[in-house]
This record gives sequence, structure tokens and C-alpha cells, in this order.
Amino acid sequence: MTTANTSDDETRAANTAKRRAARARRAVRGLPPDDPRHGSASAYANWRCRCDPCSKANAVKCASRRASATIEERQVTADNVGALYEWCEPSKLRYGPHPDPTPGKQLQLVGLTVRVDGVRTPALFGATIVHDGCGQFTVRPAGVTR
Repeated sequence: MTTANTSDDETRAANTAKRRAARARRAVRGLPPDDPRHGSASAYANWRCRCDPCSKANAVKCASRRASATIEERQVTADNVGALYEWCEPSKLRYGPHPDPTPGKQLQLVGLTVRVDGVRTPALFGATIVHDGCGQFTVRPAGVTR
């Protein structure tokens, strides 16, 4: 059984390396100026062509993907913090001072810390985490409406 998995992994790795090498060769060769593929998102991605028509076609494709993406919003509560922790990876549980000064009760869970554009952003209880459908998260603090 292990042999089959190893073989599958090796085949997958070999195919990935082959595709990357082919794409690198295409990028070095470049797309000839009179090629009919200019002005396509495929030429932008596969041939790494950055001419204006290819760049515009790729921008249209990306805008279309963003427009069709489902925006998902979830409010941070004590009941769903575990599910949100898994939903918006990478995230961390966020702790704050406990209001009860009893020894042993120094910290309490107050929300999450979510990565927004590479920056750690607090999402405290009551805040809303918004996922744009394209892998980006934003945090709207409690009490702030759209």
C-alpha cells in the first residue's frame, strides 16, 4: 500500500516539475508580438506576457472572480470562537485580563487575532470577520456597520 502512495507522490511531483519547467521555457521564449493569444488571461498566466491587452484581460478575469465570490460574515462570540479559529486560518486565540483578580484567573478569552493583509488584527467578541471569497479577511469592530 505504501509503495502505491509513494509512486503517486513521485508521479505528482514529476508532473509538477515538468509543468513548471515548460512554463519557464515559455516565459523565456516569450509570446511573439503577432500571436493571436495576446489579450487573453491565459497568455498573462501561462506565457507571463505583461503587455497592456494581456494585463487588461487578466484584470477582467480577476474582477469577475471577485464579483462572483460569496462574501461571508461571521460575528465573533464565545460560542463560535472555536469554529472561527479553524475558519480563518492562520489565526490565534486572543486573551485579555480577567476581571476577577482571584489568583489563577489572570487571563480570559476575549476573541481572535486574524491576519488581514499580513497584519495581525484583533477580532474581539462582538466584532465581525468578513471573508471576501477570494481568501482575504477583514475585521469590522463591534458597533461599526457597513
